[in-house]
Amino acid sequence: MRNPFRTITPAEMLARQLADAERDLVSFNAALEEHQHHVSMLTARIARIRLELKAMNTDDKDQPQ
Repeated sequence: MRNPFRTITPAEMLARQLADAERDLVSFNAALEEHQHHVSMLTARIARIRLELKAMNTDDKDQPQ
């Protein structure tokens, strides 16, 4: 049985830090992937809205006043 009160070695501390960093990298890469998807979606939405607004402005000019 291990002593829960013993001081961990520098190698054990570094191994824990490495494991933490690897877990963080996985999590942040997943978040990055999600944010990149949102950026693509918003870029497409902006393009669509601009086209709709342009079409509305063209329709307004075609109608007699």
